[in-house]
Amino acid sequence: MKISYKKWSIGVLFFLIFCALAMIYFTKDIKQQANTVLLSGPRFYPILLACLLIVFCLISIVFSARKPDKFIEFPNIHRPLVTLGIFFAWTLIWQFWGFFYLVSSIAIFVITVFLNPEPMSVKKIRNAIVLDAIIMGLVYLLFTLLLNVKF
Repeated sequence: MKISYKKWSIGVLFFLIFCALAMIYFTKDIKQQANTVLLSGPRFYPILLACLLIVFCLISIVFSARKPDKFIEFPNIHRPLVTLGIFFAWTLIWQFWGFFYLVSSIAIFVITVFLNPEPMSVKKIRNAIVLDAIIMGLVYLLFTLLLNVKF
């Protein structure tokens, strides 16, 4: 399947802008502690990252629109669709049942195994478990311990 590189890029960038706006909308519900100022509370970094994402996406849209269009072969359309499906399932499960760390760990493991093109092996599963542990450890360290955000 051949797709327009310019149209696909601009579409993905608009989707990322939408995600950043959603992140800004949802972070307004994060409780600000009484002894913190606006620039050091748990809301600051998600909003900062979302604003940076919007700015860089807008810059990229301008540069992508100026480039001549070319068509590229896109052989595995099912991979991004399945990944988006896993992301939406993760969001719904977390929203309705909680257990952020458990649900996130399972989602990261499944996505890592699914997107790795190597054939199924013990090494592939071990690497997915190690990557999952590192990512979840960093998320726990950053959000729970440093920013004091409770999931």
